[in-house]
Amino acid sequence: MFFQYFGINYEHELANESRNITTELVNQRGLTWNTKINTGDRDYLRLKLGMQTKFVNNLSVSLGYETLLGKQNVSDNYINGQIRWQF
Repeated sequence: MFFQYFGINYEHELANESRNITTELVNQRGLTWNTKINTGDRDYLRLKLGMQTKFVNNLSVSLGYETLLGKQNVSDNYINGQIRWQF
């Protein structure tokens, strides 16, 4: 028996303004670096799809894929495989 799944999640980042991050080394106090973080994408989608099969001897196997859509300069891909045995 095979089951397919599909999902779309909408994600919105509330606090996504540009900002400065100040860093310094622990063993060299006084030597600081300022890094400017630019404003990123606030709205994007997460797409999920996959398949699961169940066998008669309490064994199930699934394979899924997840990716991020609509974000510039970011690539986020996730492949998930599971083997499950119930006892």
